[in-house]
Amino acid sequence: MSSPDNISSDSNVTIENRAAYRIDDNILLSLRVIPDDKVEDVIKRFPEVYAELQLLNQFTDTSNALTDQFALVRRRYPEVAKYLELLDQKINTLSRRQFAVCSVIPDLRWYEVNLSAGGLRFSHEEKIEVGSFLEMRLQMSPVSSYILAYGKVVRCEVSEESDKKYIIAAEYSHMDPEDREAIHTHVRGKEMKLIRKKHLL
Repeated sequence: MSSPDNISSDSNVTIENRAAYRIDDNILLSLRVIPDDKVEDVIKRFPEVYAELQLLNQFTDTSNALTDQFALVRRRYPEVAKYLELLDQKINTLSRRQFAVCSVIPDLRWYEVNLSAGGLRFSHEEKIEVGSFLEMRLQMSPVSSYILAYGKVVRCEVSEESDKKYIIAAEYSHMDPEDREAIHTHVRGKEMKLIRKKHLL
């Protein structure tokens, strides 16, 4: 795991290369516009919030791994499985309360986006001014890790499909390098699947 202190350590060339790979996708996303007078404070708190989010990711990964093991135990030792599931429920309840207090679980909703390791474009019901500083929390699937990123809105246009919607583009300015790499890997993976699908048609 890389340190959150290295959030801006990627070279511009590396970021630009990864940003060249883009794909249309459906992801879980939450957005928060940070007021100008709070931006510096939010950036300072990045390591703290990132650490909490990583703890949640680790907990989720462990729970997913245990789910597979439960199936095996349930077949061989059903009574033991019941006991373990009760323990797991108690731990999940406690963890949800703890993470709710920490406010690291975002209010995620599905968005159709154009995604890259450099930023994303999406349709939104409200106008967000160019230059606005955004907090973005992403999940590329319901079982993937949470990703925390900050960035600026670089474009905001009225949608061609509806004058009540806006097409917004944002570029990441603060993100852990491993999270950026995870997005790049996800984008390239989806791209390769599309290429293989076209060859099969």
